[in-house]
Amino acid sequence: MTLTQAFSGALTYTFGLLPNLDIFVNAPVTLSSPAGINDVSLGAKWRLLEVETASMALKPELLLPTGNPNKGLGNGRTSMALTLIGSYEAAPWSLHGNLQFTHNSYGLQTDDDTNVSDHLM
Repeated sequence: MTLTQAFSGALTYTFGLLPNLDIFVNAPVTLSSPAGINDVSLGAKWRLLEVETASMALKPELLLPTGNPNKGLGNGRTSMALTLIGSYEAAPWSLHGNLQFTHNSYGLQTDDDTNVSDHLM
């Protein structure tokens, strides 16, 4: 069995537009070969419900085709995701859960043939 190592990171800028609304830009980068920028995402996180120690938020996200799909660094087409986030705090513990729907579009036919376009996680 061969193990492959990959080194990656992300540059993220988040701005609190309102007390319950943050906007963000995220630029993931692969540092190992093939190195380069991956698909950049733009999004928001809106805390739509806060009741004492519980809260819920929605996080829509648009993934822009900025990475090179020929190098495996992006999808090659615009994709999107929507995440529902639930949180509950009971000191000293915090419990967080996410439910995410992702729709991926692919620029390369081989990627479209071998990958699933819609995910619910």
